[in-house]
Amino acid sequence: SLPFSHIAAKAEKLGSTITSIAAAEEYAAADVVSFTDKEIFPPKSVKITTIRTYGQTRIDKAILYAAMIFQKLGGPLSEVFKKTISGVVDKISEDFDFKEITADGMCASIDGKDVFVGNKNYLLSYDFGYTRDDQDEAFEEKHGKIMYMVIGCELAAKFYIRYSISKQFKKP
Repeated sequence: SLPFSHIAAKAEKLGSTITSIAAAEEYAAADVVSFTDKEIFPPKSVKITTIRTYGQTRIDKAILYAAMIFQKLGGPLSEVFKKTISGVVDKISEDFDFKEITADGMCASIDGKDVFVGNKNYLLSYDFGYTRDDQDEAFEEKHGKIMYMVIGCELAAKFYIRYSISKQFKKP
């Protein structure tokens, strides 16, 4: 059995932490420890900093579609979008179906249109391409992630999202 300080030093080198001997003992036999995205990124720690629309897409339509998708899907973005449209829309409709959900994105059929939401790789997997704006690379390197929305076959919007990790998961 290694001393706690030795175990903590090894965990630190791997970008992890062990908060106490009790925590080390509790999870010693575990093969996997998982957390929900809301535990790591509570809704208050997720901010949409910018929304850009393209083509004929109205910003209210892009926000509503995103709210519908994430309301049904769940996670921290569901609360962010719900708060964004509160007072404008009484109830977010869940009367649509997902055609696909992957690690990089999802496709839903809303109002008779295919709505794709995901990262750049998801768009490229469908040969949609993507629009790169001047600040995109700097934003993703320093601030957060960009979520793309395609309605039909046209880029409709980009959502610039900043995530702050819950204090429970930060290094001591």
